[in-house]
Amino acid sequence: MAGTGVWDDEYDVVVAGSGAGAMTGALTAASHGLRTVVLEKTSLLGGTSAYAGAAVWLPGTRVQERAGIGDSTESARAYLRALLGEDADGRQEAFLATAPEVAEFLERDPAIEFEWRPFPDYYAVPGRMDAGRSFVPLDLPAERLGGLASLVRPPVDRDRTGRGHAGAALAQGRALIGRLLLALTNTGNATVRTGVRLRHLVVENGRVTGVEVDTADGPARIRAARGVLLAAGGFEGSGAMRAEHGVPGAAEWSMAPAGANTGDPIMAAVAAGAATELMDQAWWCPGVADENGRGCFTLGFRGGLVVDSAGRRFANESLPYDRMGREMAAAPERVPAYLVFDSRHADALPAISIPSLPRSAWVEAGSLDELAEKLGLPAAALAATVERFNGFARDGVDADFHRGEDPYDLFFAGRSEGVGPNPCLVPVDRPPYFAARLVLSDLGTKGGLRTDTEGRVLDGAGRPIAGLYAAGNTSASFSGRVYPGPGVPIGSAMVFAYRAARDMAENMAGNTAGDLAGDMRPSAPPEPSGDVPEAARRVITVDPTDLDAVRAALAGWLAERLGADGPVRLSGLTRPAHSGMSSVSVLFDAEWTVAGEERRTSLVARLAPRPSTFPVFPGYDIRRQFEVMRAVARHTEVPVPEVHWLEESGDVLGVPFLVMSRADGRVPVDNPPYVFDGWLRDATARERREVQDSGVAVLAGVHGLAGAAGLLPDLAAEAGEDALRGHVERERAYYEWTRRDDGVRIPVIEDAFAWLEENWPADPGPPVLLWGDARVGNIVYGGTRPVAVLDWEMAALGPRETDLGWFVFLHRFFQDIAEVLEAPGLPGFCRRSDVVEEYERRTGHRVRDLDFYLTYAALRHAIVMSQIRRRAIRFGEETVPPTPDEYVMHHAALRDLVAGTYAWE
Repeated sequence: MAGTGVWDDEYDVVVAGSGAGAMTGALTAASHGLRTVVLEKTSLLGGTSAYAGAAVWLPGTRVQERAGIGDSTESARAYLRALLGEDADGRQEAFLATAPEVAEFLERDPAIEFEWRPFPDYYAVPGRMDAGRSFVPLDLPAERLGGLASLVRPPVDRDRTGRGHAGAALAQGRALIGRLLLALTNTGNATVRTGVRLRHLVVENGRVTGVEVDTADGPARIRAARGVLLAAGGFEGSGAMRAEHGVPGAAEWSMAPAGANTGDPIMAAVAAGAATELMDQAWWCPGVADENGRGCFTLGFRGGLVVDSAGRRFANESLPYDRMGREMAAAPERVPAYLVFDSRHADALPAISIPSLPRSAWVEAGSLDELAEKLGLPAAALAATVERFNGFARDGVDADFHRGEDPYDLFFAGRSEGVGPNPCLVPVDRPPYFAARLVLSDLGTKGGLRTDTEGRVLDGAGRPIAGLYAAGNTSASFSGRVYPGPGVPIGSAMVFAYRAARDMAENMAGNTAGDLAGDMRPSAPPEPSGDVPEAARRVITVDPTDLDAVRAALAGWLAERLGADGPVRLSGLTRPAHSGMSSVSVLFDAEWTVAGEERRTSLVARLAPRPSTFPVFPGYDIRRQFEVMRAVARHTEVPVPEVHWLEESGDVLGVPFLVMSRADGRVPVDNPPYVFDGWLRDATARERREVQDSGVAVLAGVHGLAGAAGLLPDLAAEAGEDALRGHVERERAYYEWTRRDDGVRIPVIEDAFAWLEENWPADPGPPVLLWGDARVGNIVYGGTRPVAVLDWEMAALGPRETDLGWFVFLHRFFQDIAEVLEAPGLPGFCRRSDVVEEYERRTGHRVRDLDFYLTYAALRHAIVMSQIRRRAIRFGEETVPPTPDEYVMHHAALRDLVAGTYAWE
């Protein structure tokens, strides 16, 4: 709806919905200082999340690490790839990279606590965790919530009968919502409103700027300065929308709370131009029908057998519930189905039913024939099915459907009296006999608004709708038609709501990161959120890049390499801030079709700099970078983005370039340096230590590349017989290149070269692959773990201490700036003793001659800084310094290193 009229309320962020995803997004926004409002349609918070067991499928986090279960992002990646195929739109990788970060962000708040509990993944494919990788919230004492507890939706059995919470603590989904609500309230930046129904989105000049809602006091318009996050569930509660999109099951069988999840936000977004997908899909499950015909989520069958209307089994009853639900949906005669069991389970249904049902909801009979008659099933077929099943129970092998052969089957199995060798196969031979009617229930629809990696809602052409985001069941699930494991709906909702809120926090309304095309221009550093001294910020002139020209040229070039049916559509072209001094990076999304099948991915083009931009280095060997990245990716565990193509000519973009996969995460920034502001500065000491140690692990992994000389013959030829000597002589040649125009000699640099000769290591050791620009600022982190290692243009063969010296010194360079400006910085981060200890622990290598390599690192960086100063002079950003040594920002530190008076710790 076009924007007209005045606003009744104004916030930075409007969140529609109050489930786990919505509350995580609201907490993220509020924690970034954004005024946030949560709008809940019903009178209670939590939606279907409050009914859930609250398993959260976020792999590779500190929660699993505490439990010592051996989970990792890498194994989860293998698992998802095996189930979902290639990551066409980048959302798999975005989810994996962000999962550890979300867990750390949430647990940083004292209101939120998780623990791992076993619950197997759902498919037997590579990367599976047989014991499971999901975790759950700890129970929340009701007194911690105080009066807020009455806002949280109670368990489904009590909610359906109009009763509130029972007991002194909130558990499972109620604990999750309660903890998120407590944390959100404590930010002081959030408002929660119930009984507010979203009707329309307000669109102004192509941007969503707010919402129109119905309240108890009448219609209202609420402004959202940064954006609107739709995370209000799916449309499982709407019989009309289910029928329109062909969703199997029925609204009354769904687990959606009464009156909730009727698709209002989805319809509002579609009216604003949003695209949808997977609209015929749901998170299905069997549901025991209660006496009113409503579905009760049923899983964990530990006895009995399930038959269709013909009296025949049709699946392994112990399948994960979504897989069993899909088996039921596959044929009309399977809905309803019947769970048939005997007197062994006369006291309780041989399955978990939420809510649990009284025995009066079952059908009871003295014989199978009588049971068949009461159910309307063919008696002979039912008797034959039970007889065959009992034979499997005696033998311990289900020859028809293999029940009891998978860890998930066995997870719920009991040890009933008279059970044979397979605990999942319990005979049905002791009258009286019972049956429970099974309908096709669901935990929500999983089709909805099409979104990108940041949760931005896309239009029909695949372009983000400015100001509009979606997560959870309001969006189409990144897992497609597959339910990988317990807690994927909640975990993915939390991740993409977090990413959406972070995107809103980092991008001011109306500004686009891609607005960098045109003439050579100065690029100011991003505005930090903390108190950063002005002297710590730099204005840097960057290489101009006409993004429209890049889009046009790359589209045709990519079409040939992708085997596309037609043109490749590129969108979202942006450049990271300050890309352009040593190279240029362009981020973009690509869409194309192959044999009619739609494909999407997120990529990065890395362009060599143009000579006219006064480059920092004398040359940029794009092939070297391509080959090094490919070798490291293929032969180590170091997370290097996959490099897809290399274009060595300038025919396409005017300069050589490579194209690689895009990794999402966060980077310790250089401008202003991370010691002053940003996520690393705000992290706990433990988290910074994890960042540091995982960075050292990257060095160990790079240096561990076996057969580096054979894999990278150009680097081996360059290294020659004496790799260290060759390395230093190339730096000497680089220094001479920097002074080719002005002839200025810099005494501190030349004295440092002389010091190296006087202190040359007696035994530098065998050469290894060096990363080169080895520092935390070139690592993309997901939480505190590296997800992508970047900037390989300085790679070489040489002594491993070369990288260690650079890693330690580059942090000290920033720390020294902080101390000069009387800021605390991060004095305990990347200390030489800690880095050495961690490196030796990981590699077994004894670090030698580190003083030499630290001084060498300071010298190398001095040459770089002298060229950057010349570059700034060229573009009018700085003036010629009074003395040659002052071309080097850290000339005093380099003097102290040469003199042996530099204080490290």
